[in-house]
Amino acid sequence: MDQSVGEQRIGVIMFTDIVGYTLLSEATTMKLLEEHRGILRPAFARHGGREVKTIGDAFLVEFASAVNAVRCAVEIQSLLAERNASQTTESIQVRIGIHVGEVIHRERDVYGYTVNMASRIVSLAEPGGICISKQVYDFVWNELDVQIAKMAPAELKNVKVPTELYRVVSSWKARGKPLGRKGGGPTISSILPGVFKLCRPTADGNSPLIHAGLVLNSSEVHILPVTKGIGLRRDGRTGLVLHGGIGGYSFLEKFMKTRPKDYYGLLRTPSKKIAVWIGSVDFGDPIVDLFRAFEVTRFGAAMVNDRDMHTVVTLADLVGAMRNRLLVSEMRVEQVGSQSVSISHDAEVKEAIRMMLKHRVRRLFLQGRPGAFISSRSLIEFMFTPERLRLVRRRPDEWCAAKVSVLSTRTAKVVAPGASLNEAAWMIGEEADDCLVSEGGLVVSRWDLLMKPWTLGRLSPGGAMAEI
Repeated sequence: MDQSVGEQRIGVIMFTDIVGYTLLSEATTMKLLEEHRGILRPAFARHGGREVKTIGDAFLVEFASAVNAVRCAVEIQSLLAERNASQTTESIQVRIGIHVGEVIHRERDVYGYTVNMASRIVSLAEPGGICISKQVYDFVWNELDVQIAKMAPAELKNVKVPTELYRVVSSWKARGKPLGRKGGGPTISSILPGVFKLCRPTADGNSPLIHAGLVLNSSEVHILPVTKGIGLRRDGRTGLVLHGGIGGYSFLEKFMKTRPKDYYGLLRTPSKKIAVWIGSVDFGDPIVDLFRAFEVTRFGAAMVNDRDMHTVVTLADLVGAMRNRLLVSEMRVEQVGSQSVSISHDAEVKEAIRMMLKHRVRRLFLQGRPGAFISSRSLIEFMFTPERLRLVRRRPDEWCAAKVSVLSTRTAKVVAPGASLNEAAWMIGEEADDCLVSEGGLVVSRWDLLMKPWTLGRLSPGGAMAEI
Protein backbone atom coordinates (compact mmCIF):
# COMPACT_ATOMS: atom_id res chain seq x y z
CA MET A 1 0.00 0.00 0.00
CA ASP A 2 1.17 3.55 -0.80
CA GLN A 3 1.97 5.01 2.65
CA SER A 4 1.37 8.52 1.33
CA VAL A 5 -2.29 7.56 0.85
CA GLY A 6 -2.72 5.85 4.21
CA GLU A 7 -4.67 2.87 5.48
CA GLN A 8 -8.45 2.89 5.12
CA ARG A 9 -10.72 1.24 7.70
CA ILE A 10 -14.06 1.77 9.42
CA GLY A 11 -13.92 4.12 12.39
CA VAL A 12 -16.21 6.12 14.68
CA ILE A 13 -15.25 9.80 14.81
CA MET A 14 -16.22 12.18 17.61
CA PHE A 15 -15.73 15.94 17.57
CA THR A 16 -16.22 18.06 20.69
CA ASP A 17 -16.40 21.86 20.74
CA ILE A 18 -16.70 24.37 23.62
CA VAL A 19 -19.61 26.77 23.15
CA GLY A 20 -18.68 30.47 23.32
CA TYR A 21 -14.97 29.75 23.72
CA THR A 22 -13.81 32.77 21.67
CA LEU A 23 -15.90 35.19 23.74
CA LEU A 24 -14.07 34.48 27.01
CA SER A 25 -11.15 36.49 28.38
CA GLU A 26 -7.68 35.02 27.85
CA ALA A 27 -7.19 34.21 31.55
CA THR A 28 -10.60 32.56 31.83
CA THR A 29 -10.05 30.75 28.54
CA MET A 30 -6.86 29.00 29.67
CA LYS A 31 -8.26 28.00 33.05
CA LEU A 32 -11.49 26.55 31.62
CA LEU A 33 -9.64 24.87 28.76
CA GLU A 34 -7.41 22.94 31.16
CA GLU A 35 -10.34 22.00 33.40
CA HIS A 36 -12.32 20.89 30.33
CA ARG A 37 -9.44 18.71 29.15
CA GLY A 38 -9.08 17.22 32.63
CA ILE A 39 -12.70 16.08 32.49
CA LEU A 40 -12.85 14.84 28.89
CA ARG A 41 -9.57 12.97 28.53
CA PRO A 42 -10.21 10.39 31.31
CA ALA A 43 -13.70 9.81 29.85
CA PHE A 44 -12.21 9.09 26.41
CA ALA A 45 -9.84 6.56 27.96
CA ARG A 46 -12.59 4.83 29.97
CA HIS A 47 -14.56 4.13 26.79
CA GLY A 48 -11.70 3.12 24.52
CA GLY A 49 -11.41 6.41 22.64
CA ARG A 50 -8.13 7.39 20.98
CA GLU A 51 -7.41 11.09 21.12
CA VAL A 52 -6.21 11.93 17.62
CA LYS A 53 -5.57 15.62 18.25
CA THR A 54 -6.82 18.86 19.73
CA ILE A 55 -7.76 21.76 17.49
CA GLY A 56 -7.91 24.82 19.73
CA ASP A 57 -10.79 24.07 22.11
CA ALA A 58 -11.93 21.02 20.10
CA PHE A 59 -11.09 17.33 20.44
CA LEU A 60 -10.95 14.86 17.55
CA VAL A 61 -11.31 11.33 18.96
CA GLU A 62 -11.62 7.95 17.26
CA PHE A 63 -13.49 4.92 18.67
CA ALA A 64 -13.76 1.35 17.45
CA SER A 65 -17.38 1.12 18.68
CA ALA A 66 -20.33 3.46 18.05
CA VAL A 67 -21.92 2.27 21.31
CA ASN A 68 -18.80 3.18 23.29
CA ALA A 69 -18.61 6.56 21.57
CA VAL A 70 -22.19 7.49 22.51
CA ARG A 71 -21.71 6.19 26.05
CA CYS A 72 -18.62 8.36 26.32
CA ALA A 73 -20.53 11.40 25.02
CA VAL A 74 -23.31 10.87 27.58
CA GLU A 75 -20.77 10.55 30.39
CA ILE A 76 -18.99 13.74 29.30
CA GLN A 77 -22.21 15.75 29.25
CA SER A 78 -23.21 14.27 32.61
CA LEU A 79 -19.89 15.21 34.21
CA LEU A 80 -19.99 18.72 32.76
CA ALA A 81 -23.60 19.25 33.89
CA GLU A 82 -22.63 18.20 37.39
CA ARG A 83 -19.57 20.44 37.32
CA ASN A 84 -21.61 23.43 36.12
CA ALA A 85 -24.27 22.88 38.80
CA SER A 86 -21.66 22.96 41.57
CA GLN A 87 -19.63 25.95 40.30
CA THR A 88 -20.31 29.69 40.53
CA THR A 89 -17.68 30.47 37.88
CA GLU A 90 -18.11 30.28 34.09
CA SER A 91 -19.92 27.14 32.96
CA ILE A 92 -18.37 24.77 30.42
CA GLN A 93 -20.84 24.00 27.63
CA VAL A 94 -19.71 21.46 25.03
CA ARG A 95 -21.25 20.27 21.78
CA ILE A 96 -20.53 16.71 20.63
CA GLY A 97 -20.96 15.27 17.12
CA ILE A 98 -20.42 11.62 16.12
CA HIS A 99 -20.28 9.89 12.71
CA VAL A 100 -19.15 6.43 11.56
CA GLY A 101 -17.71 5.36 8.23
CA GLU A 102 -14.51 4.70 6.31
CA VAL A 103 -11.55 6.65 7.69
CA ILE A 104 -8.09 7.19 6.20
CA HIS A 105 -5.29 6.69 8.75
CA ARG A 106 -1.89 8.20 8.13
CA GLU A 107 0.86 8.93 10.69
CA ARG A 108 -1.62 8.64 13.61
CA ASP A 109 -3.89 11.27 12.04
CA VAL A 110 -7.27 10.64 10.37
CA TYR A 111 -8.72 12.07 7.18
CA GLY A 112 -11.57 11.65 4.76
CA TYR A 113 -15.30 12.12 4.29
CA THR A 114 -16.25 10.59 7.66
CA VAL A 115 -14.00 13.01 9.55
CA ASN A 116 -15.38 15.97 7.60
CA MET A 117 -18.96 14.86 8.31
CA ALA A 118 -18.32 14.58 12.07
CA SER A 119 -16.79 18.08 12.09
CA ARG A 120 -19.97 19.48 10.50
CA ILE A 121 -22.39 17.45 12.61
CA VAL A 122 -20.94 18.81 15.88
CA SER A 123 -22.05 22.34 14.96
CA LEU A 124 -25.69 21.14 14.85
CA ALA A 125 -25.67 19.85 18.44
CA GLU A 126 -27.27 22.13 21.03
CA PRO A 127 -25.04 23.56 23.79
CA GLY A 128 -24.52 20.68 26.21
CA GLY A 129 -25.96 18.27 23.63
CA ILE A 130 -25.04 15.31 21.42
CA CYS A 131 -25.79 14.99 17.70
CA ILE A 132 -25.27 11.69 15.84
CA SER A 133 -25.65 10.61 12.22
CA LYS A 134 -28.13 8.04 10.94
CA GLN A 135 -25.23 5.61 10.54
CA VAL A 136 -24.39 5.89 14.26
CA TYR A 137 -28.08 5.64 15.20
CA ASP A 138 -28.37 2.33 13.34
CA PHE A 139 -25.62 0.86 15.56
CA VAL A 140 -26.84 2.13 18.93
CA TRP A 141 -30.65 2.46 18.97
CA ASN A 142 -31.23 -1.01 20.45
CA GLU A 143 -28.06 -1.15 22.55
CA LEU A 144 -28.35 1.88 24.85
CA ASP A 145 -30.92 2.90 27.46
CA VAL A 146 -30.99 6.50 26.30
CA GLN A 147 -33.67 8.42 24.43
CA ILE A 148 -32.77 9.38 20.86
CA ALA A 149 -34.93 11.79 18.84
CA LYS A 150 -34.90 12.37 15.09
CA MET A 151 -33.97 15.88 13.97
CA ALA A 152 -35.02 17.73 10.85
CA PRO A 153 -32.84 16.81 7.83
CA ALA A 154 -29.88 19.18 7.58
CA GLU A 155 -28.11 20.69 4.58
CA LEU A 156 -24.39 20.09 5.10
CA LYS A 157 -21.55 21.59 3.08
CA ASN A 158 -20.44 19.42 0.12
CA VAL A 159 -23.23 16.88 0.77
CA LYS A 160 -25.64 16.59 -2.15
CA VAL A 161 -28.75 15.46 -0.22
CA PRO A 162 -30.14 16.50 3.18
CA THR A 163 -28.46 14.55 5.99
CA GLU A 164 -30.54 12.52 8.45
CA LEU A 165 -29.47 13.33 12.02
CA TYR A 166 -30.52 12.43 15.56
CA ARG A 167 -29.99 13.98 18.97
CA VAL A 168 -29.48 12.13 22.22
CA VAL A 169 -32.19 13.52 24.49
CA SER A 170 -30.71 15.29 27.50
CA SER A 171 -30.90 13.08 30.59
CA TRP A 172 -28.17 14.96 32.41
CA LYS A 173 -29.54 18.48 32.85
CA ALA A 174 -32.59 18.43 35.13
CA ARG A 175 -32.92 17.10 38.65
CA GLY A 176 -36.21 16.40 40.40
CA LYS A 177 -37.15 16.17 44.04
CA PRO A 178 -35.34 13.44 46.01
CA LEU A 179 -37.01 10.04 45.88
CA GLY A 180 -38.99 9.57 49.06
CA ARG A 181 -39.84 6.46 51.03
CA LYS A 182 -43.38 6.16 49.71
CA GLY A 183 -44.85 6.17 46.19
CA GLY A 184 -44.65 9.05 43.74
CA GLY A 185 -41.92 9.81 41.25
CA PRO A 186 -41.02 7.90 38.10
CA THR A 187 -42.04 4.30 37.54
CA ILE A 188 -39.84 1.24 37.17
CA SER A 189 -40.92 1.07 33.52
CA SER A 190 -39.67 4.61 32.83
CA ILE A 191 -36.31 4.12 34.56
CA LEU A 192 -35.70 0.57 33.25
CA PRO A 193 -37.69 0.36 29.99
CA GLY A 194 -35.65 -2.51 28.54
CA VAL A 195 -35.67 -4.76 31.58
CA PHE A 196 -37.57 -7.59 29.88
CA LYS A 197 -34.89 -7.86 27.21
CA LEU A 198 -32.74 -9.43 29.93
CA CYS A 199 -32.57 -13.24 29.65
CA ARG A 200 -31.66 -14.41 33.13
CA PRO A 201 -31.53 -17.97 34.50
CA THR A 202 -33.91 -19.44 37.07
CA ALA A 203 -33.84 -22.42 39.41
CA ASP A 204 -36.24 -25.33 39.85
CA GLY A 205 -36.76 -25.66 43.59
CA ASN A 206 -37.33 -29.42 43.26
CA SER A 207 -33.97 -30.04 41.55
CA PRO A 208 -30.84 -30.96 43.51
CA LEU A 209 -28.82 -28.06 44.84
CA ILE A 210 -25.88 -29.09 42.65
CA HIS A 211 -27.88 -27.95 39.59
CA ALA A 212 -28.45 -24.47 41.02
CA GLY A 213 -24.80 -24.22 42.02
CA LEU A 214 -23.63 -24.96 38.50
CA VAL A 215 -25.96 -22.27 37.11
CA LEU A 216 -24.85 -19.73 39.74
CA ASN A 217 -21.28 -20.48 38.77
CA SER A 218 -21.88 -19.20 35.23
CA SER A 219 -24.62 -16.60 35.79
CA GLU A 220 -24.07 -12.83 35.67
CA VAL A 221 -26.44 -12.39 38.64
CA HIS A 222 -25.95 -13.59 42.22
CA ILE A 223 -29.57 -14.67 42.85
CA LEU A 224 -31.62 -17.23 40.90
CA PRO A 225 -35.41 -16.87 41.25
CA VAL A 226 -37.12 -20.18 42.01
CA THR A 227 -39.84 -20.94 39.45
CA LYS A 228 -41.09 -24.29 40.76
CA GLY A 229 -41.53 -25.98 44.09
CA ILE A 230 -42.06 -22.91 46.24
CA GLY A 231 -44.90 -20.40 46.50
CA LEU A 232 -45.06 -16.68 47.18
CA ARG A 233 -45.06 -15.13 50.64
CA ARG A 234 -46.15 -11.77 51.99
CA ASP A 235 -44.02 -9.87 54.46
CA GLY A 236 -46.24 -9.32 57.51
CA ARG A 237 -44.66 -6.00 58.43
CA THR A 238 -44.55 -4.26 55.03
CA GLY A 239 -47.05 -6.22 52.92
CA LEU A 240 -44.33 -6.80 50.30
CA VAL A 241 -44.86 -9.90 48.14
CA LEU A 242 -41.80 -12.15 48.45
CA HIS A 243 -40.46 -14.53 45.82
CA GLY A 244 -38.14 -17.47 46.50
CA GLY A 245 -34.55 -17.22 45.29
CA ILE A 246 -31.27 -19.10 45.57
CA GLY A 247 -28.01 -17.21 46.06
CA GLY A 248 -24.39 -18.14 46.52
CA TYR A 249 -24.28 -16.41 49.89
CA SER A 250 -27.20 -18.45 51.24
CA PHE A 251 -25.52 -21.61 49.97
CA LEU A 252 -22.35 -20.74 51.90
CA GLU A 253 -24.40 -20.21 55.06
CA LYS A 254 -25.95 -23.66 54.67
CA PHE A 255 -22.54 -25.18 53.93
CA MET A 256 -21.10 -23.86 57.20
CA LYS A 257 -23.99 -25.38 59.15
CA THR A 258 -23.48 -28.82 57.55
CA ARG A 259 -21.21 -31.51 58.98
CA PRO A 260 -18.32 -32.43 56.64
CA LYS A 261 -19.48 -36.03 56.28
CA ASP A 262 -22.82 -34.72 54.93
CA TYR A 263 -21.42 -32.39 52.26
CA TYR A 264 -22.31 -34.68 49.37
CA GLY A 265 -25.82 -35.07 50.78
CA LEU A 266 -26.11 -31.28 50.83
CA LEU A 267 -25.55 -31.18 47.07
CA ARG A 268 -28.43 -33.62 46.56
CA THR A 269 -30.80 -31.57 48.73
CA PRO A 270 -33.70 -29.90 46.83
CA SER A 271 -32.78 -26.31 46.03
CA LYS A 272 -35.88 -24.95 47.76
CA LYS A 273 -34.46 -26.06 51.10
CA ILE A 274 -32.00 -23.16 51.10
CA ALA A 275 -34.20 -20.57 49.39
CA VAL A 276 -34.07 -16.96 50.55
CA TRP A 277 -36.80 -14.38 49.97
CA ILE A 278 -36.44 -11.51 47.53
CA GLY A 279 -38.97 -8.77 46.86
CA SER A 280 -41.49 -8.80 44.03
CA VAL A 281 -42.87 -5.64 42.37
CA ASP A 282 -44.80 -4.73 39.23
CA PHE A 283 -43.31 -3.05 36.17
CA GLY A 284 -45.65 -0.06 36.51
CA ASP A 285 -44.91 0.51 40.23
CA PRO A 286 -42.93 3.57 41.37
CA ILE A 287 -39.16 3.04 41.35
CA VAL A 288 -39.30 3.73 45.11
CA ASP A 289 -41.10 0.38 45.54
CA LEU A 290 -38.09 -1.38 44.01
CA PHE A 291 -35.75 0.35 46.46
CA ARG A 292 -38.05 -0.64 49.33
CA ALA A 293 -37.95 -4.26 48.14
CA PHE A 294 -34.14 -4.18 48.25
CA GLU A 295 -34.23 -2.57 51.69
CA VAL A 296 -36.71 -5.04 53.24
CA THR A 297 -34.89 -8.18 52.05
CA ARG A 298 -31.33 -6.74 52.17
CA PHE A 299 -30.72 -8.30 48.76
CA GLY A 300 -29.82 -6.18 45.74
CA ALA A 301 -32.19 -8.22 43.57
CA ALA A 302 -35.97 -8.38 43.13
CA MET A 303 -38.54 -9.87 40.77
CA VAL A 304 -40.30 -7.48 38.39
CA ASN A 305 -43.59 -8.64 36.88
CA ASP A 306 -45.66 -7.43 33.94
CA ARG A 307 -48.63 -9.61 33.03
CA ASP A 308 -47.07 -12.94 31.98
CA MET A 309 -43.49 -11.62 31.94
CA HIS A 310 -41.11 -11.91 34.87
CA THR A 311 -37.43 -11.15 35.32
CA VAL A 312 -35.00 -10.53 38.13
CA VAL A 313 -33.71 -6.95 38.39
CA THR A 314 -30.54 -6.10 40.27
CA LEU A 315 -28.74 -3.02 41.52
CA ALA A 316 -26.45 -3.41 38.51
CA ASP A 317 -29.40 -2.49 36.27
CA LEU A 318 -29.99 0.69 38.28
CA VAL A 319 -26.31 1.61 37.98
CA GLY A 320 -27.04 1.92 34.25
CA ALA A 321 -29.74 4.48 35.11
CA MET A 322 -27.16 6.43 37.14
CA ARG A 323 -24.77 6.43 34.18
CA ASN A 324 -27.47 7.97 32.01
CA ARG A 325 -28.42 10.40 34.82
CA LEU A 326 -31.94 9.05 35.08
CA LEU A 327 -30.96 8.78 38.76
CA VAL A 328 -28.63 11.40 40.23
CA SER A 329 -27.01 12.21 43.57
CA GLU A 330 -24.77 15.05 44.68
CA MET A 331 -23.10 12.76 47.24
CA ARG A 332 -19.43 11.79 46.96
CA VAL A 333 -17.60 8.48 47.19
CA GLU A 334 -16.07 9.36 50.56
CA GLN A 335 -19.59 9.73 52.01
CA VAL A 336 -20.83 6.25 51.10
CA GLY A 337 -17.79 3.94 51.12
CA SER A 338 -17.39 1.07 53.59
CA GLN A 339 -14.35 -0.31 55.38
CA SER A 340 -12.81 -3.33 53.67
CA VAL A 341 -12.22 -6.71 55.33
CA SER A 342 -8.91 -8.38 54.44
CA ILE A 343 -7.54 -11.91 54.48
CA SER A 344 -4.19 -13.57 53.84
CA HIS A 345 -3.79 -15.56 50.62
CA ASP A 346 -2.40 -18.35 52.84
CA ALA A 347 -5.65 -18.65 54.82
CA GLU A 348 -7.87 -21.71 54.37
CA VAL A 349 -10.86 -21.45 52.04
CA LYS A 350 -13.18 -22.39 54.90
CA GLU A 351 -11.78 -19.50 56.95
CA ALA A 352 -12.64 -17.14 54.08
CA ILE A 353 -16.24 -18.36 54.15
CA ARG A 354 -16.36 -17.92 57.93
CA MET A 355 -15.08 -14.34 57.65
CA MET A 356 -17.59 -13.39 54.95
CA LEU A 357 -20.47 -14.64 57.05
CA LYS A 358 -19.15 -13.07 60.26
CA HIS A 359 -18.69 -9.61 58.73
CA ARG A 360 -21.71 -9.90 56.41
CA VAL A 361 -19.66 -9.03 53.32
CA ARG A 362 -19.41 -10.59 49.87
CA ARG A 363 -15.78 -9.57 49.27
CA LEU A 364 -12.51 -10.10 51.12
CA PHE A 365 -9.44 -8.10 50.05
CA LEU A 366 -6.09 -9.86 49.83
CA GLN A 367 -3.36 -8.62 52.14
CA GLY A 368 -0.35 -7.22 50.28
CA ARG A 369 -2.21 -6.98 46.96
CA PRO A 370 -3.86 -3.53 46.70
CA GLY A 371 -7.34 -3.70 45.24
CA ALA A 372 -7.33 -7.50 44.73
CA PHE A 373 -10.25 -9.37 46.27
CA ILE A 374 -12.07 -12.69 46.36
CA SER A 375 -15.86 -12.87 46.50
CA SER A 376 -18.66 -15.27 47.32
CA ARG A 377 -18.69 -15.97 43.57
CA SER A 378 -14.99 -16.95 43.75
CA LEU A 379 -15.94 -19.56 46.35
CA ILE A 380 -18.87 -20.92 44.33
CA GLU A 381 -16.65 -21.16 41.23
CA PHE A 382 -14.11 -23.16 43.23
CA MET A 383 -16.57 -25.48 44.97
CA PHE A 384 -18.48 -26.33 41.79
CA THR A 385 -15.58 -27.15 39.50
CA PRO A 386 -15.76 -30.73 38.12
CA GLU A 387 -12.65 -31.68 40.11
CA ARG A 388 -14.13 -30.51 43.43
CA LEU A 389 -17.48 -32.15 42.75
CA ARG A 390 -15.75 -35.48 42.08
CA LEU A 391 -13.73 -35.02 45.28
CA VAL A 392 -16.71 -34.28 47.51
CA ARG A 393 -18.34 -37.52 46.41
CA ARG A 394 -15.28 -39.63 47.36
CA ARG A 395 -13.90 -37.63 50.30
CA PRO A 396 -16.53 -35.11 51.51
CA ASP A 397 -14.37 -33.60 54.25
CA GLU A 398 -11.75 -32.49 51.66
CA TRP A 399 -14.22 -30.53 49.51
CA CYS A 400 -12.81 -27.14 50.56
CA ALA A 401 -9.39 -28.22 51.78
CA ALA A 402 -7.34 -25.56 49.98
CA LYS A 403 -5.76 -22.14 50.42
CA VAL A 404 -7.33 -18.84 49.42
CA SER A 405 -4.54 -18.47 46.85
CA VAL A 406 -6.28 -21.01 44.56
CA LEU A 407 -9.43 -18.86 44.26
CA SER A 408 -10.09 -16.57 41.32
CA THR A 409 -9.54 -12.90 42.12
CA ARG A 410 -10.69 -9.58 40.73
CA THR A 411 -9.14 -6.14 41.13
CA ALA A 412 -11.21 -3.12 42.12
CA LYS A 413 -10.69 0.10 40.19
CA VAL A 414 -9.40 3.05 42.19
CA VAL A 415 -11.73 6.05 42.45
CA ALA A 416 -11.04 9.49 43.89
CA PRO A 417 -12.73 10.06 47.29
CA GLY A 418 -14.27 13.28 45.99
CA ALA A 419 -15.74 11.69 42.86
CA SER A 420 -19.50 11.99 42.51
CA LEU A 421 -21.64 8.86 42.68
CA ASN A 422 -22.73 9.37 39.06
CA GLU A 423 -19.09 9.48 38.03
CA ALA A 424 -18.38 6.34 40.09
CA ALA A 425 -21.27 4.58 38.31
CA TRP A 426 -19.36 4.92 35.03
CA MET A 427 -16.30 3.32 36.59
CA ILE A 428 -17.69 0.38 38.54
CA GLY A 429 -17.78 -2.17 35.69
CA GLU A 430 -20.29 -4.73 34.48
CA GLU A 431 -19.40 -7.95 36.33
CA ALA A 432 -21.60 -9.03 39.23
CA ASP A 433 -18.85 -8.63 41.85
CA ASP A 434 -17.25 -5.44 40.53
CA CYS A 435 -16.62 -2.68 43.05
CA LEU A 436 -14.42 0.37 43.51
CA VAL A 437 -11.79 1.26 46.10
CA SER A 438 -11.15 4.87 47.03
CA GLU A 439 -7.64 6.25 47.41
CA GLY A 440 -8.36 6.27 51.15
CA GLY A 441 -9.12 2.53 51.17
CA LEU A 442 -12.93 2.63 51.29
CA VAL A 443 -14.86 0.02 49.29
CA VAL A 444 -17.74 1.25 47.13
CA SER A 445 -20.27 -1.35 45.99
CA ARG A 446 -23.45 -0.92 43.98
CA TRP A 447 -25.37 -0.97 47.26
CA ASP A 448 -23.29 1.99 48.41
CA LEU A 449 -23.91 3.88 45.15
CA LEU A 450 -27.68 3.52 45.25
CA MET A 451 -29.12 2.39 48.55
CA LYS A 452 -27.15 4.71 50.83
CA PRO A 453 -28.10 7.96 49.04
CA TRP A 454 -31.71 6.77 48.71
CA THR A 455 -31.90 5.95 52.43
CA LEU A 456 -30.58 9.45 53.21
CA GLY A 457 -33.04 11.14 50.85
CA ARG A 458 -30.26 12.22 48.50
CA LEU A 459 -31.09 10.27 45.35
CA SER A 460 -33.21 12.08 42.75
CA PRO A 461 -34.68 11.42 39.30
CA GLY A 462 -32.75 13.22 36.61
CA GLY A 463 -33.24 14.35 33.04
CA ALA A 464 -36.72 13.80 31.62
CA MET A 465 -37.60 11.79 34.76
CA ALA A 466 -37.27 14.95 36.86
CA GLU A 467 -40.48 16.28 35.34
CA ILE A 468 -42.59 13.24 36.27
